[in-house]
Amino acid sequence: MQEELPVASRPDERRGALATDVEAKRDSRLLDAIDATSGHPSEYQRAAASLALGDREEALGRLEIAATAREPWMVLIGVDPMLAPLRGDERFEALVRRVFATSS
Repeated sequence: MQEELPVASRPDERRGALATDVEAKRDSRLLDAIDATSGHPSEYQRAAASLALGDREEALGRLEIAATAREPWMVLIGVDPMLAPLRGDERFEALVRRVFATSS
């Protein structure tokens, strides 16, 4: 009878973990490049990049920062196709309402 290897010892699992690590480093380099090329990076733009990389929570957090800072890009929040995956999310919809709320 062959001994079962622990999950972390299986070659296919190690490759998956390595791929995840490589992807995380690539994603980090992409966000660093946004910072380096734009003097003062927009939280809105970083949110869109984070979402494109699959990090919804990071994207929502950055959009909240952008809304608080009243970044000009925020006027696009309701129509930007890059943010389409967030539509229907309660936090996102609250941000859209907040951005377009009128003060009395």
